[in-house]
Amino acid sequence: MLWGIRLLDQCYQEAHEALKLKYIKGDNQNLRFQDIKGAGKESDPSPILDIDLITPVKSGNVKLLEKRMGELEALLKQAGMDSYIYMQFMVSSLYSAVLKELGDAGICAELVFENPVEEYKKLIGCETIGRAIGVLGENLKRICEYAGSQKSGAYSRPMVKALAYMEENYSSPALSLEDTAAAAGLSSARFSTSFKSETGVTFTDYLLKLRMEKAKELMRDPNRKIYEIAMMTGYSNIPYFSTAFKKYTGCPPSEYREKRQGFSGQTRDSVID
Repeated sequence: MLWGIRLLDQCYQEAHEALKLKYIKGDNQNLRFQDIKGAGKESDPSPILDIDLITPVKSGNVKLLEKRMGELEALLKQAGMDSYIYMQFMVSSLYSAVLKELGDAGICAELVFENPVEEYKKLIGCETIGRAIGVLGENLKRICEYAGSQKSGAYSRPMVKALAYMEENYSSPALSLEDTAAAAGLSSARFSTSFKSETGVTFTDYLLKLRMEKAKELMRDPNRKIYEIAMMTGYSNIPYFSTAFKKYTGCPPSEYREKRQGFSGQTRDSVID
């Protein structure tokens, strides 16, 4: 009876070591008994903590980030025999440290991820170190690409989609932030924050400028009526268009046209200013 209890404890310890090895080696790997018996060595975390993930992410250098991630995975697999829970902690701690430092530098996770908390849960829920490194690397790559686009002055891919959608649909009075966010593949809240961060203005202000600049271009044609221009730039309410135009340019549409084209009262417009 006593021997059976001792054997049960030994089996538990060996199963625990096998679980650790599964986290390190990954799925579909053969675990040898001697590997399990040899597990449990102490590891030095300092080489892992010394890997600089911040620099490539901040600079938007994807290739350097991929190199650093390869180094990280190799070190984790080499040093991760003492506790798979400890290894999960190491990976999640690295991620948290990177996000904190990037946040201090003005790069917020909310600008990149729909739900940063869910991304963190995915990371700590990985059953193998390979999967954890994959999730960590993918998330850092997304942040890296965002930082690179900001540094180069280029827009992120969702923002490029959003601006193209606005360019195609500015003439529709129904054009909304919600529709544009959907076209970009983002939630309305995240899109609103990202739009202001990348363009420097709100969605409403950007749309107003887009429509007003299009209206100014259309006014070069003296035969085009003001109400036609209003309709072509997304305004079904002509007085509202005139008010918005005056606020944007400093003068009503007809006066703006007269000043630009040098003829007073010669157009055929009948406008409510």
